[in-house]
This record gives sequence, structure tokens and C-alpha cells, in this order.
Amino acid sequence: VLDFGVAFLFLIVGLLTLVAAGLVGWSIAVSLDPTPDGVPLARDVRSVEGTPVYLAPEMAAGDGLSIDARSDVYLLGSTLHEILTGQAPHAGPHMHAVLVSAYLSEPAEYAAWVPTELASIARCARAREPGDRYPSALAFAEALEEYLVHRGSTQLSREAERRARELAVVAESATREPLDAATRALFHEARFAFDQALESWPDNTDAIAGRRALLTSMIRIELARGTPGAAVAILQTLDAPPAELADEVERRDRAERERIARLQAMERDADMALGARARQALTYLGAASWGASCLACGLTTRTGVLVIDHGGFALVNAGFLLGTIVMMLTTRRQTLANAASRRVAYTTTLVFGAGTILWPMLGAFGLSMPETTMVGAFVSSLLWTTATFTLGVPWLPMVIGQCLVVPAVWLWPEWHFEIFGVIGAAQTALAARLMAPRTIRA
Repeated sequence: VLDFGVAFLFLIVGLLTLVAAGLVGWSIAVSLDPTPDGVPLARDVRSVEGTPVYLAPEMAAGDGLSIDARSDVYLLGSTLHEILTGQAPHAGPHMHAVLVSAYLSEPAEYAAWVPTELASIARCARAREPGDRYPSALAFAEALEEYLVHRGSTQLSREAERRARELAVVAESATREPLDAATRALFHEARFAFDQALESWPDNTDAIAGRRALLTSMIRIELARGTPGAAVAILQTLDAPPAELADEVERRDRAERERIARLQAMERDADMALGARARQALTYLGAASWGASCLACGLTTRTGVLVIDHGGFALVNAGFLLGTIVMMLTTRRQTLANAASRRVAYTTTLVFGAGTILWPMLGAFGLSMPETTMVGAFVSSLLWTTATFTLGVPWLPMVIGQCLVVPAVWLWPEWHFEIFGVIGAAQTALAARLMAPRTIRA
């Protein structure tokens, strides 16, 4: 229907040239200019003249002094009204009713398919007060020509509005489920259409409002899906967003960024790959040093050169405790880089600290050196067991090794130093080896 009506607009524009010559009214010919000979003047009109169903109010009143170029505009607006509605603007069961309708000239309501701009042009042309109409037929023609330029923008806007309404339905029932491709395409198509409509006609109020509603719907969908970052990106393209919506997006985005930061911190704290290179090297060094120290204690004690008793082996543990602390301080950027690294360092410190206290204490209770070694190994296995739950499989050999020390020393008590040293060195070296396949970040 709209295309059919627009075709007649070109006919109206053609008729304007005739009206611009000063001829007023359908079925009458009067002039505003006294120059043409033989043509009656509009100011001399004292009765109702013209086609009643199209008459302007001043013509229906027979007021010749009020008839001017704006009466032409009204008559053209009446023709446009008939094109848009299929009926002349004034109707009634008898002539008196038609004239009353023309005199009152109530604003018309147009069907939904009539574009807002075109309806506004028709209402302005048919305004009851001449001063509210277009000042001339030429101005009316320019308004129609401008509408024809805007028509493409209007059509794009209408198509975009259809898609925007579909998206609004999705927004009402949006969940945290991933957005399907069809819905995503619906948004992008509507947004593109609105942008194109506004590019050709920046003042297209329907497109401005439609685009705003579309972006608002998509923002709510993104918030419902738990993707406030995407909502922020869309909000930045929305002019003067509602304060309540902007606050909600900011609040949800801040909460999401804080959540991600906490997760990243937790991941970093649990990442055994962080500082693994330095930790692996120190673990190998510790394994070799411990094995050599225990073998030396066994050799000197067995030969009688230097008998290592409870106090002497407590000093060995104290030396490793001090060495561990020094290493932690000098390589803290690697060994204390995160929670996992700190757990390794603190557990190692705790093991040697326990050995420093445990050997003289158990000696004071009368336990022999082999018995003390078995108790010390058992305590170490417990300490490494609690640590392995957070440190992972690479540190499981530390638990198994200490558990093996107990039966081995019970079977061969005279070799308790060597057993403690060899198994301790082997378990520690294996733990270092198990770190090797993991991704290493210094």
C-alpha cells in the first residue's frame, strides 16, 4: 500500500507548479495577484466555493481575506490524505456536515503502515490554522522530496525494528546458556540496519529509538549470560544510557573482574610450574647434600673417627635448616613466588626444624639412634603427606621414601645413617625428576 501511495506523491509534486502560479482551489480559479486580467481575486470570495471534501477551513467559512498560498497547501495536504487513507478528508451524510468537518479540520490519525514523517507532513499541510501549515506549495514540495530521500532510511529502520522486537523477546527469557548463532545474527543484522538508516538520515527518530531499544535488549541478554564485559562494550556505543542500566552493568562488570582476578591469583598460587627451574635445581642440590651428609655420618661413626650421636645429628639437621632458610632468602623470587612454592619451602623448613628438635628430645627419652631415625622418618612422612595434597604427584616420592626408611632401619639398624641418607637422596632426586616434564616458568 505504501509503494502505491508513494507513486502518487510524484503526481502531487507535478501539480505544485500549477498551484504555484496563484490558482487556488479544486474546481475554482482565483488569483492572489491582481495582475492577470479576467481572473477573480481570492480576497473577493464571500461564499463557500470549491470541492467541499477538500476545502480548507477558511474556504469552508467563505473568508476570502484569509485565503492565500497556505490554502493551496491545505488542498495539497487533503490530496495526500486521500492517497494515504483512500478517502477524502471531509465526509458526512449531508453537505452541512461536510462543511462543518472542513471548518473544524480535526487532526487525522493514520494507519500504522504510514511512516511517521509522511503522516507529520500530511498533518502539517492540513493544519486548521494557516500559520501552522507550510508557508507555500514549494515548501510542501520540499518536505515531500525530503521524505522521499528519507524513505530508504525508514524502510531500513522498519526492518530493523522487526528484528529488534524478536531480540527483545529473547531478552525477556535470557539465561546463562551460550547465545545461539541465529540470535547473535539477529542482533548484528538489526544493528547494521539501524546504523545504515541513521547514516542516510541522522535525524530518523524511529531508527534512533529502535537502535537504543536493540542495544538495551542485547545488554540485558549479555548480563543474563554472565558476560558483563560484552555488555560494557555495547553500553559504550549507546548514547546517554539509562542510569540504572549503566550502574548495573558497571556493578556486574566490576564483580566479574574481581572474580577473574581471584581465580587468576588462585591459579598462580597453585601453579607448580612457576619457579620450577630454580626449585628443581635446589632439590637436586639438597638430595646430593643430604645423601653425602648421612653417608659421612655413618662412615665416621662406624670407623670411630667421629661418633655422631643425637646432638650431633641435630646439628646436621640444623645446618640443613639454616641452608634452606638462606636459599629461601636469596632466591625468594623463585622459591617464594606463589603459594605452592612457599608450601615446598615451608615444608622443607619444617622437616629440618623438626629434626633439629626431635633428635635430642628423643635421645633424652632414652631412644637409640636407629629408633630415633625411624621416628624421625615417620614424622617426615606425615609432614610431606599433608604437603603432597596441595603440591601434587611430583612430591609423592617424599612420602613413600620416608615410609620405606622405617622398615629398612628396623631390619638393618646398624646402617640407619646410610639407609636414611640413600633413601632420602633417592626420594628427593625422584621428586626433582618428576618436576621436569611439567611446564617450567622461572
